[in-house]
Amino acid sequence: MTQRSGFPEKNEDAASPSEGTPDLRDDTMSFVEKASTLASDAVEGLRGSVQEVRAAGQDYAGKALDIGKRKAEEAAFYTELGYEEAIDYVRQRPIAALSMAMGIGLVLGLATARR
Repeated sequence: MTQRSGFPEKNEDAASPSEGTPDLRDDTMSFVEKASTLASDAVEGLRGSVQEVRAAGQDYAGKALDIGKRKAEEAAFYTELGYEEAIDYVRQRPIAALSMAMGIGLVLGLATARR
């Protein structure tokens, strides 16, 4: 009886490792080349997408800046308009404006006075 070690016995008829490797190497190299090509295509696609997103973001930022400037100019216009209306009111009704200012001052003074 022969004792089995758990390892397969060497088959003398089987091809040696060096005989079957050219096909395996060719397949491996082909696979590596395909993977490399796919990876470079993916990188190029991502670069294009990033550039598109960057351009869209810059466009939106430019639009937001323009809208912000217009709104700031509009707010400045209405503030100046309100200031001019207040001056006209004071010129037309000086006693009423002085009475309102005194009343507001009195109320604020009483509200902030320490007791």
